Amino acid sequence: MVPSARVCLLRRRGGWGSDGEAGGSDGEAGGKKLPELDALDMAHNAIENGAAGVDMGRNIFQSDNPVAMIRAIRAVVHESAKPSSAYEEFVRPVLHGH
Repeated sequence: MVPSARVCLLRRRGGWGSDGEAGGSDGEAGGKKLPELDALDMAHNAIENGAAGVDMGRNIFQSDNPVAMIRAIRAVVHESAKPSSAYEEFVRPVLHGH
């Protein structure tokens, strides 16, 4: 895991917790934005290790396409998608109205 990244683990086995550092080296909570595939890998690893969900901020709202990133994270968390296939959905253009 990237040292400055943080994922909150929701209802983790044994209680509530956090995986990673509480903040980045610049003092910001949650650390710096990760590349999309790295963020999807981090979410996938959290779910695979017993997390019921993930809590992301800047990896969503600082993404080039926040809606696509939300869909990709949702696929990883709720549909057990692999990060690479969720990333393919992220980079694929969305056709509105079809």
